[in-house]
Amino acid sequence: MAVLIGGHNWTDDKAPSYFFGIKHIIMHPDFPDFNKKIGFDFALLKLKRAVRRSQRVSFACLPKSGFKIKMGITCFIAGWGLIPDPPNKLPKTQPQVLMEKPGTIADMSHCVKHHPEVGKYNHVCMKQNFGTTCAGDSGGALNCVKADGTWILYGVAAYTDPACEKQYFVSVSTDSVLTWIKETIQKYN
Repeated sequence: MAVLIGGHNWTDDKAPSYFFGIKHIIMHPDFPDFNKKIGFDFALLKLKRAVRRSQRVSFACLPKSGFKIKMGITCFIAGWGLIPDPPNKLPKTQPQVLMEKPGTIADMSHCVKHHPEVGKYNHVCMKQNFGTTCAGDSGGALNCVKADGTWILYGVAAYTDPACEKQYFVSVSTDSVLTWIKETIQKYN
């Protein structure tokens, strides 16, 4: 198993991208109980070698414990999910490039209407301003930019809409698993 680093267009085999071997896959300890404990479908990958920044590769930082983005702030979701073409119609197509769309952090009550099983403490609700998330976007990064220009991995897309029609979607808050992430990184370094 390997991770593709620097790949933006999965059909372009001439683009400079690299496969990195995986040394360890570490699942969140509550992942097996995903149906009982919503929001712990996280895994960390320890690669066989370090990834370096480049023109094609950049990093998002982990948030500090307790870091919150205010409602109404624009963040970005990235993913390889299906694209309705035209919007909200069939057939849906698989994008060739990694897609990114802006949205604003919203009150959790909007997302609970569509996903009553979500918890307000370990989830983030996002209003999609242009387009929607769709099947295949789950696991995508919800990144926000701090005032100082630092990109933060604020969440991971969890509840995307298979019909590609809902205006709101849910991400699992990175902060909710931050202690586990830090302990796991320390253990495997």
